[in-house]
Amino acid sequence: MSDQIGWLREATVNDTGGINNVFLAAMPDCPSWNYRFPYREQYPEDHQKYNKDLIRRFLSPEYEDWVVIVIDDKDPASDSNKVVAFAIWDIAYCNRRRYGNDYKSTSPAQDTFNAGGSSRKDADPKHMAAFRKGLAESKERYFAAFDTERMNLQILATLPAFRHRGYATHLVRWGMNKARDDEVFLTLNASPQGSTLYRSLGFHVLGSQRSQVPGEEEFIEDTAMVDGTGFNSERIRSYFEEQYEEPSQSIPHALSARLYFVATPSMATKIHNAGRELLLIHECFERFINRTILHRPDATSTDPTTCLTILTSLW
Repeated sequence: MSDQIGWLREATVNDTGGINNVFLAAMPDCPSWNYRFPYREQYPEDHQKYNKDLIRRFLSPEYEDWVVIVIDDKDPASDSNKVVAFAIWDIAYCNRRRYGNDYKSTSPAQDTFNAGGSSRKDADPKHMAAFRKGLAESKERYFAAFDTERMNLQILATLPAFRHRGYATHLVRWGMNKARDDEVFLTLNASPQGSTLYRSLGFHVLGSQRSQVPGEEEFIEDTAMVDGTGFNSERIRSYFEEQYEEPSQSIPHALSARLYFVATPSMATKIHNAGRELLLIHECFERFINRTILHRPDATSTDPTTCLTILTSLW
């Protein structure tokens, strides 16, 4: 381990204990944690056991759809380095590109659930089910528009004593750079306290998602967000500037700088090569608006004027 303070690196299975310590110390500040694990003080053994099992799976080579990045810093008590912050990323798009879109990604959370986590005593089963349902609905409602060409931030945490040093920003920027290099979208579900950071880094808000047990007043609400800088908007903008002399000649020319927000890299290739610019751009607009703005996943048509009005109102 490097002696450099604030050293960012990819984690290994040897970091399981250190990451779990950060996990358990940092997450109680998150509303969803208290919602899911209200009995953690009564059952600390289960709380430690199953969360450590989850971290172990994220780090295991068997779960290659995931990468964990950590930051080390000096521990004042021992004057040695320790993990003080970490981020867990879903990079299943790598294997989908390799094996096709039918590839079934690995799920450490589901496997921990199946390995005894379904009966853990520190959790509220109904709240756990509501939380999982909320995540699934958020994925379908907000992220399906980006297909499989996306990277997702699963967990971001910093030890309370090491906050306000820029570590969370450093970790998120690592993901933003990787998404840009791999030309994919970067998505996440932000907690109320986390959304400020993501907004400051340029993430777009897609909408909110509530997790709530029917008949209960208590609920939690997260914000679905996306960073689209992985899409090569400059290439597309340059292409349209060559094709159209006046911005008024086309919708794509006027909005091409923001096209990364509604298209995938594979669709960008089609736009560039197929000679069907207006039609494909309109298809991008329709898919994005129907699924994420109007919440009409089965809709087949949205007129171009409506598309343009809604999209321009976003920026």
